[in-house]
Amino acid sequence: MGTAGPASTEESASGSEGETPVQEETPSNGASAGGGTASACPAGGQNRLLNPSFEGSYAAFGAFKELNHAANWFPWWQDGANNLRPEFKPAEVSVAPNRIHSGNTAQQYFKSFGQFKAGLYQSVLNVTPGSRLQFSAHGQAWSCEEFGLCP
Repeated sequence: MGTAGPASTEESASGSEGETPVQEETPSNGASAGGGTASACPAGGQNRLLNPSFEGSYAAFGAFKELNHAANWFPWWQDGANNLRPEFKPAEVSVAPNRIHSGNTAQQYFKSFGQFKAGLYQSVLNVTPGSRLQFSAHGQAWSCEEFGLCP
């Protein structure tokens, strides 16, 4: 189980059959499961992400009640023989404070006893072509083979 900052859990954002569409500009830093904040900004500039700390309301993605994402963020996942669709939900500081980097909420995505390639993305508007941006995210992850032995 993990909490997710923007990015991918298994570093995959290519267009394969059965994959949820992902825009070419999707940030992918390999961070899985981390809560907290993210930023995309010119060096020393203003953060261009909307809701970079995953606070506020969460909404279901389409008809999938188990895919709840933070406002302004969108889940993606890659379907396949070895990949399962993960669940997305808010991680709350009152339930799991170790999953929150700052604030009261973080985006969490996980699949119990399953493998997945997934993440979150957001389109950033008004970026001048060729401009340099900086992206960073906080992440937290854990994995376990036998549930009874997991911390």
